[in-house]
Amino acid sequence: MNPLDGAACERYGLKAKDASWCAAAVDIPASAAVVDFVISDRDGRMWDNNSNKDFHSSVEAAATDSSMVEMVFQAMKREAAEADKAAEDRTAGRAMRRVESKAQVLKRRRENQHEFLYTLPVISQAGQQLELFYNPDLTPLRGRPEIYVRGGFNRWRHQQRLPATKMQPSMPGGVGFLKATIDVRTRANTR
Repeated sequence: MNPLDGAACERYGLKAKDASWCAAAVDIPASAAVVDFVISDRDGRMWDNNSNKDFHSSVEAAATDSSMVEMVFQAMKREAAEADKAAEDRTAGRAMRRVESKAQVLKRRRENQHEFLYTLPVISQAGQQLELFYNPDLTPLRGRPEIYVRGGFNRWRHQQRLPATKMQPSMPGGVGFLKATIDVRTRANTR
């Protein structure tokens, strides 16, 4: 609160010679019909609360009941829209993080898997041959005298299966990767 000078007291119709007046500017919400207030000293130790009844001042051009209902309705509608938007943003963020995480896992798996298994071409084509390279030294099949590859299509749902095919050394001397050539069925969906 700030003290009012004589001109301000006259403007508000206050008698300046009988008392000193103070004023405060307050923003009043559009939905307010009454301003309720109490007055205190600077430190908040002494209060004037109108004998526990507080002070009240009516607001000119206060909202009517119907306009008040409309304001409350619009505020609720805005809050609901904001909550929906926030929920959508959280859901989209979680979905993006899941996709990114899955991509990272698949990338690491491919990188790790490439040390002991890869194919040429990398993406097989229906009706063409696929060369499969496998290094058993880095797997549980280490030291086995013979390694076979068996397979199917579409996560084993396709009716045709690949017969057991013995893998052969890919380089002379039989060290490192073994190799098998697989005929990819023309009607097998390879993706």
